[in-house]
Amino acid sequence: MEALSFSCDANYLASVGGQDDGKLVVWDVQTGKAVCGSPVPVDYAQTVKFFNNTEDKLVTAGGMKITVWDFHVAMRLLRPTETNLGRMRRTTLSIVSLLTN
Repeated sequence: MEALSFSCDANYLASVGGQDDGKLVVWDVQTGKAVCGSPVPVDYAQTVKFFNNTEDKLVTAGGMKITVWDFHVAMRLLRPTETNLGRMRRTTLSIVSLLTN
């Protein structure tokens, strides 16, 4: 396991697997069962963080890439949206979510 993050209501846990796995998986905390998952390139997903104010969005980051994921519980689906970092070249190892109004 590379990284873990609980949703803001603690109903879900997101995990990013290590080099031997290469998957983003969202788990139902109460049942312990996987809700959905998606393959991710290992060098692009070294950390994961749910948004602080919603359970249906999370972020993965790693080598030169940050991806925002929409999490649809009813459809058991993760949809990625790549961010445009322009010319910035950084390996992101941690993510902090800030609450905003």
